[in-house]
Amino acid sequence: GGFDANSLETDVVNRETLRKVLEHITPRQRQVLLYRYTMDMTQTDIGRLLGLHQVDVSREEKRAKTRLRLLFG
Repeated sequence: GGFDANSLETDVVNRETLRKVLEHITPRQRQVLLYRYTMDMTQTDIGRLLGLHQVDVSREEKRAKTRLRLLFG
């Protein structure tokens, strides 16, 4: 495949939209979601990385998802 301007534009728009959405949660919640869903890490591994217990990672993930659902349906 060659250069696809439409695909590039879609990627940029998606990234910008995601950035704006993620501004509505705390920095720690952003970290948890990004590790969980872009790096496919377990809650236990995220906890080790961030110095948190797994249950705290779970709470942060749930709070972030709840907040984003409330704001953006």
